[in-house]
Amino acid sequence: MELSQNSSGDMGHGPGFFAKRYWKRQKPKKKEKSELPLSFLGLLMPFRFLKKKRKRLLKKVEKMTISVDTGFILALRKRHSLTLEVWKKVLDKKDELVVSVLVLSELYRLYLKAGKPQEGREVVESLKRTASIKGVDEELSLSAASLSHREGIPLVDSLILCTAKKEKAKRFYISDRRHFEPISSHLRKQIKIIFV
Repeated sequence: MELSQNSSGDMGHGPGFFAKRYWKRQKPKKKEKSELPLSFLGLLMPFRFLKKKRKRLLKKVEKMTISVDTGFILALRKRHSLTLEVWKKVLDKKDELVVSVLVLSELYRLYLKAGKPQEGREVVESLKRTASIKGVDEELSLSAASLSHREGIPLVDSLILCTAKKEKAKRFYISDRRHFEPISSHLRKQIKIIFV
């Protein structure tokens, strides 16, 4: 079977057939808008010249501020698994530890009762090197007093909790279930209470 050619040489197709097909295939693609990630940094830095800075900021992991009570330190001394995990993150500088000065006094008092004042001083000094120790001021003492009165928890425990809240700690590791379990659901939006 032979193909017949027209005078234009396009083998049975009308003039310009191949040119039309070529241009149909070669239409320029519409430029799609580059969508930014729906992240906080994407919204803050949508410009191209900030692309490198945005990548660096995304890589940077923000430290989480955590706080602990006296029972956490005692559980850590007994090698409790959760406390060891948390402590490793603090030592690796992944989390920042904030501790109320009252935790130091409670710890030292317990070691004095046990007749081990030297060991108590060593534990307190070790904690001071690792954590940021926060004192009690007037505002903190008043908010702790109202929390203690409202929820029925001991004043020292409410002072330690209010210190954690004031320092914007995301997590509060505590061993005292009896006093804090009833109020942990109330404080869920402000701070996450984790029992050890």
